[in-house]
Amino acid sequence: MRGEKSAVPKPPGLSFKLVARTATPNAILIVSGAKNPETVPDMPEPTLRELKSRAQQLKPAIHLGKAGPTPEFMAAFGEVLDRNQLVKLRFEAMKGERKTLSKQLADLTGSVLVQQVGHTAVFFRSRPRNSG
Repeated sequence: MRGEKSAVPKPPGLSFKLVARTATPNAILIVSGAKNPETVPDMPEPTLRELKSRAQQLKPAIHLGKAGPTPEFMAAFGEVLDRNQLVKLRFEAMKGERKTLSKQLADLTGSVLVQQVGHTAVFFRSRPRNSG
């Protein structure tokens, strides 16, 4: 039995994230069954796939440097979101905090964090519909 790994069957289309280890070596702790726990759960999966597909073709439209999210950066980021809706951001500095910063940027701008891969993050904010 040594050297063999016990395979736990995983339902198709689900990802699981191990957050803590238990004292019992064979215990299984399922934390998340969401397809992508980093994104907003109320976005429909086909829409999310479409946005990810479109984002692959994008070049980073804005870069976050060592000054961090300054008021000037936030204004420029908001303008780019207004103009393009789907924006790819590259972290040039502050790379250790990019996950938390991505979530904070999404919250502050009213956008959705579509995905984050490496040092880039993709945000989406739909244009407001005219009420008239």
